[in-house]
Amino acid sequence: MQALTEMLYAAAHTGVIFDYNTGHQRLLQGHVNAITALGCSVDKKWLITADAGQDSMLVVWERATASPVKTIFDPHPFGVIALDITPSSQHIVTLSAPIPASHARGKGPTGSRRTGGSGSQGHSQSQNTQGSGAEGEGEEGGDGFEDSLEEEGKKLSTRNKNKQNGECQSVSVWDWTAPDAVPVCTALIGTQDIQTCVLFNAWDSNELATNGRRRVFFWTFRQNRPFEFYSPALSAQDFKQAVADFTQTVFLPDSTQAATGTARGDVVIWDLSLIVDGMSRPDERRAVKIIQLCPDTALSVMRVFSKFVIIGGSDGAVRFFDFQFRIQAWFEDLHAGAVRAVSFEYSEEDEDEAAVAHAGGAEEDFACPSFLVFTASALVVLVESSLFYKLMPDDRRGRTVLQGLDAPVFALSCHPRQALVAVGGYSGFVHLWNYRARALHSARAFDRLQPHCLAFSPCGRMLAVGFTSGHFYLLHADDLSDLYPPRGVASDEFCFSNNPVALIAWAPDSSHVAVAHNGNDKCVCLYRGPSRSDKHGRRGQGHGQTEWRFAGKHRSHWRPIVGLSFSTLPAGQGKGGTSHGERENGGEKEKEKEKLRLVSVGEDRRLVEYDLREKERDSRETSGLRTCGSTIIEQEARPSGCLWFPRGSRGPDQASVLVMNDEYKLKIWNVPHKKCRKTVIAPTYGGPVCRMLPVPGEAERDRKGRGGEEKDEKEKEAHSGKSADDEGVLLYSCWQKVLGLVLKPLDGNPSKSMALIAHPGTVAAMAVDCTGKYAFTCGGEDCTVNQWAIDTTPLKAAAAMAGEGLDPFLSLIPGGAEGSFFSEMKDFFYYAQIRSQDENTTAARELDEQIPLEVRYSSFAETGQQKRRVNFEDTFKLFVNHRPVFAVTPEQISLAFKALSGHDRGTSIPREKFVGFLKELGERFTNDSNHEMTLEQCMELLVGEPNLEAALGDVVGADTFALDVLGLGESTEATERDGLQGGQSEALEVAGDEIEKRETGAGGETNAAGALVEAAASSRSPAQPLSSLVR
Repeated sequence: MQALTEMLYAAAHTGVIFDYNTGHQRLLQGHVNAITALGCSVDKKWLITADAGQDSMLVVWERATASPVKTIFDPHPFGVIALDITPSSQHIVTLSAPIPASHARGKGPTGSRRTGGSGSQGHSQSQNTQGSGAEGEGEEGGDGFEDSLEEEGKKLSTRNKNKQNGECQSVSVWDWTAPDAVPVCTALIGTQDIQTCVLFNAWDSNELATNGRRRVFFWTFRQNRPFEFYSPALSAQDFKQAVADFTQTVFLPDSTQAATGTARGDVVIWDLSLIVDGMSRPDERRAVKIIQLCPDTALSVMRVFSKFVIIGGSDGAVRFFDFQFRIQAWFEDLHAGAVRAVSFEYSEEDEDEAAVAHAGGAEEDFACPSFLVFTASALVVLVESSLFYKLMPDDRRGRTVLQGLDAPVFALSCHPRQALVAVGGYSGFVHLWNYRARALHSARAFDRLQPHCLAFSPCGRMLAVGFTSGHFYLLHADDLSDLYPPRGVASDEFCFSNNPVALIAWAPDSSHVAVAHNGNDKCVCLYRGPSRSDKHGRRGQGHGQTEWRFAGKHRSHWRPIVGLSFSTLPAGQGKGGTSHGERENGGEKEKEKEKLRLVSVGEDRRLVEYDLREKERDSRETSGLRTCGSTIIEQEARPSGCLWFPRGSRGPDQASVLVMNDEYKLKIWNVPHKKCRKTVIAPTYGGPVCRMLPVPGEAERDRKGRGGEEKDEKEKEAHSGKSADDEGVLLYSCWQKVLGLVLKPLDGNPSKSMALIAHPGTVAAMAVDCTGKYAFTCGGEDCTVNQWAIDTTPLKAAAAMAGEGLDPFLSLIPGGAEGSFFSEMKDFFYYAQIRSQDENTTAARELDEQIPLEVRYSSFAETGQQKRRVNFEDTFKLFVNHRPVFAVTPEQISLAFKALSGHDRGTSIPREKFVGFLKELGERFTNDSNHEMTLEQCMELLVGEPNLEAALGDVVGADTFALDVLGLGESTEATERDGLQGGQSEALEVAGDEIEKRETGAGGETNAAGALVEAAASSRSPAQPLSSLVR
């Protein structure tokens, strides 16, 4: 039988079965959290994956089909950090992630109770699920199990009340072939030494061992008997030497011995001893000797295979020892980094060969199956035993079969014309991968610099790189060589900010590139490209070569910049067209419409446009970067990103930008007039949308396939009757976990969007390839880049099946079409019709099922026409798109009062000061009752009392205002914000800062009165639970 050439590894929350001969991957998907433990049966038939975190899972997979055969939900309260499977493949042991002792919970029919003392031995009792305790118990276990675990947790909390870390763990044994999902037995580990390793004794499957940094536990479980354990004591005085931290433990075959590796290269041997020391019993192992194997090298891997003990070290070497720890072979020239795991190739013949080898015999040459070495440098090296006899070091390095990412990845960009994706990591690398050939195209390593942003130029010849240090580079996209700063010039001379590069934006003709820095120096920098004859960065000869230069920077925001975008080229202005809107035969309006624009959006709620016109000055000087104006675009919500949008809409409203915010809204702003044209509800899967990218359609793919030749989009629109924005797809991501698609035009239809869990944590960046068939995401700290296939057919089918008109939107209101809420909306609409034709009249009415509209630009981007009247269907859509996704709670009102009254000054405000806030700041109440409702009129409607003194009293409290004036219900449990940075405490700090800036006259325009709902924006919870995306 041919040896298997597949290996299993974890990539964030996905298990990957990788054939290193063919390069083919099979994905094991379904986990919400990062996979923290992997296992494999001896015959390689069953694979096990487990994760740690909320909503954790343990899944058993069949390797041949890559399909799950058993899923155990919540095997431990916070998941699993280590597991093992018996040689018979019947039982699985899991070691839980640390949990607070007071929260100790588990799954199973009975409790776990430690009866031993605090010394080195004891036993834990747990009834077996085969006994009477399992009768009548469901998957979630019985009350006895929960009660006893809670009691044990309280005991552990009391025992450890004087210790800083009151954590405990549990160890469980599962019969995964049983129909239920309860453990055979479970025990709590109350030691403060967090256990990190667990394994079965392959020669006695009823015994297992766990170890942490300072303690080793030996456990025994049997049917219908207590779960027993003991922990041998070991101190420096026992062997007259210091004992380093433990790493891993193994059982030695055909003996009662076990061995534990240490972080200093020693091995501790545990064995039974007849010598009475007063600390252990004769039937319990204790430390009998310490062997120094690899001085000053952490023994990170220990395992038994065939007749060898295999040890992998932090020095990158793999060594083979016999069971007396005599060296047999060593592989010290791999040079791939510290060893993290060793796995051997498997074939059916291996078992017979292992039996013969284990039987012993005459001394023979070293031989073993080929093995894989997994290293801390994210490399997987295939090593053959014959390399041991090679003479030259270069011949003993093995073959690298997989190169991963060894550092957090926050930078990602797709080439606009080729099947290339650029990836940048914090270890200083920039890799250019061909994702069709699945091969590394080119690489570049930066010394002492950490890439944080990447962006290809639209022409595809340049790659912009932004670093955490504030440095900015332009590279040639073919070989990643320097284009800017010039060669031979110190890069520090061209570093114009010491804060990380957060965003990079290219002009559509590759003539400019803008860079946003976040940190203490929040600014936008602009770089101008070479002359028109060489604007794509071609390498010239002699005097023909031109250079990029820094044009200027502007500190236009006082909070982090979340969006930066250039305008797109107007239709018909393509590769050979003029740039900057400077047509020879165009008027001023044509120039204004087609000029190149740059906008930025910040968390300070400002939309800033920049003046890109270059002054008539010496070409060696810069004219600086100036703004054309700044507009406040939000009152309560905080913007989370922006995208130039739409691309080719009809009518005069072409210069628009789509702004996302943390209140789950998408708003289209007209840039020249600074007016909001449309507001729709954003997808609400797990958090606010913070990034959006257009997915190239068939027309754009065809255009790129012909080398960038443009078609006349206006002619196409006239022929089809639809704008370029009427159809298409947008790719979006949230700050955490979620990636999704939404169909255009944007109208708030929940059936036109979908989402999936792309990463277990942060979605650091995303990109779309030039064909629109693939999307790429990187997960930051999880060191993973995922490639996703884009298929819009199911999404379009779901949108079509949801119906037309109001049908898709009815799920957004309580009760749907049959609920009282919908009925009341109809009544109010009919009443509005009557009032629009004068309520006090006896004349016959002619109702046309429409009412006057104030939001006249709701469809202006698509049609170029204002709407002055709407029917009930349009009114309903406007309502569900404009209303807040989450209602304001009394807790948020309380936080807002704290912000208004000043930090740590309570939640009460004098009436005069509070009324001043409402009349002078934010959306002010005026005294002109002819045009707007006054504060007194509003108070009369709310409480029936127009007199402010009687309605508010001398002091206005948060609880009184929320319950008595606003009429909010009883307080509900506050949920943690799932959006922008921080939580309620940050919102309080931000609102307080705005008040202080107002009082000191700093910061220009502010929204201090909006602090009453500032806190509301800070405690948003996902509209849909993440578990709904995977279960």
